[in-house]
Amino acid sequence: MVTRTRSTNDMTKSVKRRYYSWPVSCSNLTEQDNGLATCNTYFGRSKTITDEVTPNFRKRSRAGELIFNPLTVTSTYVFAGGSTDMKIINTATSCSPPIHTYTRLTGSVYAVWSSIFINHTVLDLVPSERISNLTTEVWTGLLAERQKGYANFVESFAEAEKTWRMVGSPLENARRFVRDFRRSHRQLKQSLLLKLTNGKAIDVVRRSRGYARALNNFAAAEWLRFRYGIKPLMADVAAGIKACSEVYDFGPKRYTSRNAKQIVSTSRVRTDLIDGSYTIGSTCAATSSVSIRAMCVDSFRMTPFDKVGLTFHNLVGVAWEMTHYSFVVDWFANVSDLIYANIPRANCVYLGGCTTTKWNNNSFYFCDKFLATGSTVTSAPTDTVTATNVTTVRIPRNLGHGGLVLRDDFRLDTWIRASDAIALLQQQLGRVSFN
Repeated sequence: MVTRTRSTNDMTKSVKRRYYSWPVSCSNLTEQDNGLATCNTYFGRSKTITDEVTPNFRKRSRAGELIFNPLTVTSTYVFAGGSTDMKIINTATSCSPPIHTYTRLTGSVYAVWSSIFINHTVLDLVPSERISNLTTEVWTGLLAERQKGYANFVESFAEAEKTWRMVGSPLENARRFVRDFRRSHRQLKQSLLLKLTNGKAIDVVRRSRGYARALNNFAAAEWLRFRYGIKPLMADVAAGIKACSEVYDFGPKRYTSRNAKQIVSTSRVRTDLIDGSYTIGSTCAATSSVSIRAMCVDSFRMTPFDKVGLTFHNLVGVAWEMTHYSFVVDWFANVSDLIYANIPRANCVYLGGCTTTKWNNNSFYFCDKFLATGSTVTSAPTDTVTATNVTTVRIPRNLGHGGLVLRDDFRLDTWIRASDAIALLQQQLGRVSFN
């Protein structure tokens, strides 16, 4: 393999600031142009591409060979936005009568000033260890997805009794709700009678909690019945219909599996830059996003059994699926993905794959305060600086076995995952008496 690098660069110190003063003296009240100041930061864009040259690439591709080459693309953008026109006013006492003097600044005032102290660097907020763990999570999830059909009938058959029990439980849930509600009403009524006959003080609020407990237990049971009873059953029926209606080829074909996840992190960094009698408040609002995409290509013969999940690897993995609260463990760690990733796929030939990681780091610099000792400032600099770095790295991957990691995002902030967690907690708390 021959490595080649191509690059373009138009980064220059093209951003400037113009400086004026008035008056020059008591006898000369005209505005004087004191010239330009150049920024220390390079503005513009640059791009570098590094990859490997594969001999006879087109010929081999036309012959059906899959080629995954290492690739790195790095793009840097630094731009100054907006323009400033500001005055710093003083009072001259040497003239009679006293007159006001001022300094006027125009152009990229903040960009030039801040470049004296900072280099407008792009902040990278995502640590490499977190990216490495997420890459393992994504690749392990991809391996688990290989030869995956529309459903997992092996798991559905194993949990058929539990599923039908959940589907047919609304009357039982309603009966339990009415029973708990009546019991709470009876207890509250007895407490009120005791108060009327004996004058004994009671906590009505505590006695009334039984109503809320009955309602919460009913809502939690109905939500879990829908999520893990009705919804999976409807999905299995739809998958069976779809699998039976498709046309199948007897020869092996190529199938692509994909998986992807993203990290987004934000931060604000503030610094006071002091230049003589001037104080410039500089703020950097930074955002870093890292997206990791994985893909692989396999060759195998797809059958209706594969589509509905009646496969060997699903038969082996059903033991974990039947474990009590295994789905809760999978919220926090990729145990299920690791198990399925390491189960052999029958008649499945791995042709190649890769992971592509894209960093997009953006830092936005602006002035949030400007002070001039002994002077009056009519306005602060309003121009800004935007610095962006986008890097894409593609790495070919062997099949491997994946790895066990804690999930980067537990997704407890999404409403459906939060609802599942609350319903499960409510079922456990429902066993505790509040009376």
